Amino acid sequence: MGFCIFNNVMVALAHAQRKYHKLIKRVALLDFDVHHGNGGQAGCWGDPSRFFGSTHQTPLFPWKGLSTDTGAHMNVVNVPLSKTSTSQDFRDAWEDKILPSVREFGPDMIFVSAGFDAHEDDPLASLNLIEEDFYFVTDLIARLANEVCNGRLITVLEGGYDPDALGRCVTSHVEALAEAPLPTNTHPKRDSLVEEQERSINDRSLKASMLFSREEIEAMDKSTIRAELARLGLPTSGRLDALKNRLEQWFLDDVPSVEEDFPLFASDLKD
Repeated sequence: MGFCIFNNVMVALAHAQRKYHKLIKRVALLDFDVHHGNGGQAGCWGDPSRFFGSTHQTPLFPWKGLSTDTGAHMNVVNVPLSKTSTSQDFRDAWEDKILPSVREFGPDMIFVSAGFDAHEDDPLASLNLIEEDFYFVTDLIARLANEVCNGRLITVLEGGYDPDALGRCVTSHVEALAEAPLPTNTHPKRDSLVEEQERSINDRSLKASMLFSREEIEAMDKSTIRAELARLGLPTSGRLDALKNRLEQWFLDDVPSVEEDFPLFASDLKD
């Protein structure tokens, strides 16, 4: 429900948790679009490894995001803003309510639904934010990412329906990201990521040096297949067709599907 066909930021968030599960265990999704991100909230609601925080105008489509909506694990923070809310109300909501909860949650990565339709010139809503407000919140989020998750931060463009205002807001957003200080401390998790990437490169090199064609695998007998699987440290039990498939799959990259990333919330992909 909403303006989106697929909830891109939730797909990215779930993919990061699955693909890099040893490093990215807990994630936060922060949303300052003028419309409530009901799809993001639904995707985080029942999962204790996910946090959702949002400011949004109320009342306004999609008529969601009550302050009493706190998630199944106290992992949702909504701060609805009336059309008479000021820039200071918006800033206070993030600085005093949402981001302290994010810090306490302790994510390994932060994702942002960066919508700029709360700007005073946007025709679809009635909040009156200015470019400096978006610089302010972006700077706060970037600094928090440096503090709690080694600077791991992804922002995704969402709403904005006045082209000139949108351009100015995106410029402020990118400037805040560029000007935020980089993490300066030693980060074990970052070092672990580098080691994981090096292992992945080595593993791919090993695959390239041992690559069999589909025809070669198909021509192997059971004893040969089992010998190759054992050499790779893979299970050697099963029917011949299953063994051949196991060896073939070892050479393929892991490309997760949306259904695998969203075992509980596949129906909530629409924003």
